[in-house]
Amino acid sequence: MLSNVLLGERQIAMRLTARLFANLMLRSESIAVAMTARGFAGPAAHKVHPMGDQPSSPVANAAAVALLAGVAAATWQFS
Repeated sequence: MLSNVLLGERQIAMRLTARLFANLMLRSESIAVAMTARGFAGPAAHKVHPMGDQPSSPVANAAAVALLAGVAAATWQFS
């Protein structure tokens, strides 16, 4: 009985993953078409503007890592 429930949950998760992946690919294709329509010439001609004089805050980075660790721990705890 328990294995049937787990199998059903796994099938639902796989269907959801497949649907999300298909939507991601469709969205990527739409973005590529929009970039081409707006004249994006490719990575060789694209200029990236780095942050340069504005380095990120170590406090903000530490808070982001702590939040990520908390979410990972909560996910692991409740799975």
